[in-house]
Amino acid sequence: MAILGIQVSAVPQPTPAVSHQATQEMTLADLSPGKTATVTGFSNRISPDRRAQLQSYGVIPGHPLSVVQPTPVTIIQVENIELALERDLARLVWVKI
Repeated sequence: MAILGIQVSAVPQPTPAVSHQATQEMTLADLSPGKTATVTGFSNRISPDRRAQLQSYGVIPGHPLSVVQPTPVTIIQVENIELALERDLARLVWVKI
């Protein structure tokens, strides 16, 4: 299992890179365990290096993933890979159910 983290001084609400509908789209941190969703994009607050790292593991807009465990870290499954993301990082990834 890979562990990814991000240092954030505060816990602000995510700022989407694109417009999102509140009824169907949410951050990865808001997804319930066992739910499958499709990645729709990243917050504009995520660094290009962190985005590239996530994409190298398959967290790519248009691709499905599921949440295995939401806390204390968000564990997701992308194909056959499980990733543990700090909650602050999971808040920067947008998904759609």
